[in-house]
Amino acid sequence: MLNRLLSHTAAVKRNKDILWHVFKFLSEHPPNASAAQEAFEELDWDTQTALWSLSTKAGGIWETWERDAIKYGRLDATNSYSVWERRSLDYQIE
Repeated sequence: MLNRLLSHTAAVKRNKDILWHVFKFLSEHPPNASAAQEAFEELDWDTQTALWSLSTKAGGIWETWERDAIKYGRLDATNSYSVWERRSLDYQIE
């Protein structure tokens, strides 16, 4: 687990510029999943694996809906984005 966390952290540090673009595309309204996927695919396979290897709970940088958006290149591939969107709306209302 520690080795995966170290690899993950090193990959984030080495690729801040590309990851900035991925997060930027995902923060658009609505999120631009296909552009985020294209930016992520610019990374080499080992880096992608290191970034993908940890869940958010374990210290990873991707929420479930972000993982799905990057993996599938669209938001409607799974229901994780709509779940996230509902939770965000509920949080804003409270």
